[in-house]
Amino acid sequence: MSLNAKINIDKELYRYQLITEMSNDGVLVFDEDCRIIFANGMASELTGYSKKKLLTMTFMTLLEPSDHRIFQDLMVQVQEKERAKVCAELKMVCRDQKIKNIEICITSNREEGTIKYYAYIKDVSAQREMAHELKRTNQFFKNLLEGSVNGIIVADNRGKIMIFNAEAQRILGYQAEEMLEQHVTKLYPSRDEAKEIMRKLRSSEFGGKGKLNPIVYSVISKTGEVIPIQLAAFLVYDEEGNELASVGVFRDLREQIKIEKELQKTQLQLIQSEKMASLGKLAAGVAHEINNPLGGILIYAGLLYEGASPEDPQREKLGKIIEATTRCKRIVKDLLEFAHQGKDQFEALDINHNVEQCLALLQNQALFHNITIERNFCPHLPKIQGNSGQLNQVFTNIIVNAAEAMPHGGTLIINTERSPRKGFIKIEIKDTGCGIPKQYLSQIFDPFFTTKEVGKGTGLGLSISYRIIVDAHGGLISVKSAEGKGTAFIIELPIASA
Repeated sequence: MSLNAKINIDKELYRYQLITEMSNDGVLVFDEDCRIIFANGMASELTGYSKKKLLTMTFMTLLEPSDHRIFQDLMVQVQEKERAKVCAELKMVCRDQKIKNIEICITSNREEGTIKYYAYIKDVSAQREMAHELKRTNQFFKNLLEGSVNGIIVADNRGKIMIFNAEAQRILGYQAEEMLEQHVTKLYPSRDEAKEIMRKLRSSEFGGKGKLNPIVYSVISKTGEVIPIQLAAFLVYDEEGNELASVGVFRDLREQIKIEKELQKTQLQLIQSEKMASLGKLAAGVAHEINNPLGGILIYAGLLYEGASPEDPQREKLGKIIEATTRCKRIVKDLLEFAHQGKDQFEALDINHNVEQCLALLQNQALFHNITIERNFCPHLPKIQGNSGQLNQVFTNIIVNAAEAMPHGGTLIINTERSPRKGFIKIEIKDTGCGIPKQYLSQIFDPFFTTKEVGKGTGLGLSISYRIIVDAHGGLISVKSAEGKGTAFIIELPIASA
């Protein structure tokens, strides 16, 4: 080879080395036996070995043993097609035994009858660590969202749903896959209400700009149910203050509202019981005080009535005195029953039998001639512990009231069954009569309250019934009514313990 040719080769080699030294990638050239024959500065920096040391090594010694098979597969692919470029991610063992994730691309070239392989390596450890950290962070936030006791929905700045967590799925009945990319307004009662929420979010009046303090609101479930929720929301902004997304955090209020109603009902029943107890004591005192004078009036008026001749004009007046006094005695008797504090004998009772007893006594009376009676008795109803006479008094009073509410005929329906309330049975007595005006329903169990004409009722029947069911038997009594449609009394009594 001439001197000029050798100089030209040296110049070309120098230029090649200069280019590779400027590269941001490590460059390693190795022969068919994987012996390294060239290494640039970046390859030395990545591996920790000097260039001189690298030239005494094989490429395989730089790789973690578990990756040798992958490297061999890469070499097969390169050898199958000359100048082909194949890439993979491998683990490289550095001089200090530190493991680095590297991205390697290998190609080949035939020179003077021999094949040389060119490996371009790049350290991707930082990217992989960042990707791993990002994955861990994403998993953390996913667990946080999925484990939340609140429903969480995230929508982008176009209103398209991006996140729909497990509690949101439970409350609304949708699967996350159904709602992703759906518009968030699908969950609102109307588009106008969705716009109103966004207006409040963008205002500073409802928790600060971009925030909405908790408010009671309603959303629509998959089944069309209107669900009351407590909703808080906020907007997510980028560095320039542009809206990126909106986040809604909400809680199902159905159970809370149900408990509040039950509590309110219990409080009203407690107030009613306390009121009954106070009025009972007062009524007992008053009844005893006026019972004796009334007895005297009735006796002497009776004697005068019997002694007067039929022609005597005073006889008719004495009859009216006797009638009025008798009515007063009846009121006093009701008062004493209302105030009765004694403990009557309790026994195991078949409620179906008690109700049937009452119907047998009443159904042939003129008041029931135009009334159809429907019996829907549960045949295997558990027995209750109660006083037969007191309960028959309650059933008779309610059944007679129902008949009086249907002067032109109708239907009386009596149902007995196990109550949804655990450990109770339920008796429902319904009529198709005139119903009770809504404004009177809260007073229906008050003593002396009646909607009947003067002289046709004392207003104590339902008060006594309430006392018997609630105080004496530990049960519940309630009423449902609609004017023109009828009334239903629901009685619940505890099942006798085995």
